[in-house]
Amino acid sequence: MAARTDAAPRTDVAAKTEGERIAALEASYQHLATKADIEKLKADLTWRIVLAMGIMTGIIVAAIRLP
Repeated sequence: MAARTDAAPRTDVAAKTEGERIAALEASYQHLATKADIEKLKADLTWRIVLAMGIMTGIIVAAIRLP
């Protein structure tokens, strides 16, 4: 299948300078997580997993000890 050659050229990209394009990219990346955010999340999830495992162990031990 041949590519369309009658499509209108993208003038919005060509009209912007390199600095404007970089600024637009940087503005769109502000909602992404940083390395510090990821490390904080890992630490928080680790403690939640440890706590959940402790609670589950307590429930299982209590269920085994029931008469």
